Amino acid sequence: MLTYVVTGANRGLGFGLARQLAEEGNRVIGTARNIAAATELAALPGVTVVQLDTTDAGSCKKAAERVAELTGGAIDVLIANAGFNGTGAFYELDTFPSDDFLVAEIENTYRTNVLGNILTINAFLPLVQKGTKKTVVSLSSAMGEPKFQEDLGYSANAVYGASKAALNFVIGKYAIRHKSEGMIFFALCPGWVRTSGPEDEPYSKEALQPFIKMLQKVDPSCDGPKTLRDGAAACLNVIKGLTPEHNGQFLSYHGDKNWV
Repeated sequence: MLTYVVTGANRGLGFGLARQLAEEGNRVIGTARNIAAATELAALPGVTVVQLDTTDAGSCKKAAERVAELTGGAIDVLIANAGFNGTGAFYELDTFPSDDFLVAEIENTYRTNVLGNILTINAFLPLVQKGTKKTVVSLSSAMGEPKFQEDLGYSANAVYGASKAALNFVIGKYAIRHKSEGMIFFALCPGWVRTSGPEDEPYSKEALQPFIKMLQKVDPSCDGPKTLRDGAAACLNVIKGLTPEHNGQFLSYHGDKNWV
């Protein structure tokens, strides 16, 4: 049994990861910014919920202290899943309705996706260093991979993509600093996962056709997002196979550079 901390676990992919890890018999601590709203997470057998706002240094330190109390001071894997993709996702950098909107989008996105990861990793690092796997995984995105965006011909979602490119750089810096300790810092792209709406209800492929067609430029077999269970399983398959040779890398849920 391993001990995992999954941030942003109250919904979406974070919830899916926490659920599967718990079902496999691991000890799972899922964090949520609003514990009162994390009722579904709290109901999962084997999952302990801890309050954490990744953008607040004090909250990160307090959460790490609480986790240390629960685990005896060590965790095996930190999965930094908490992220933000704002209302400006479908704007190009020069098509935002106003400069104020653009500035707010950049500040909010970078605060969560870059600074939030740094604050979280710094707070939990002493616990990870004492664990058996010594692994930190940050959920990134191929939206931050320039060649992939060029292949798609996709110029929107630029602020989110830039924040994920910055996150990949950050992970590389941690990897360099802690390489001699045998630690693993890894950025993982989960691909397209259905993270909203009831899991057991069908979704409208017609509404998603423009995005499906764009992804088919790179992978003609793409026919829509993975289910939450399939997406979580694919990510965990990669995470479980990580070795020190993966330190500093950014790969997809396939374990390679196939982003779709």
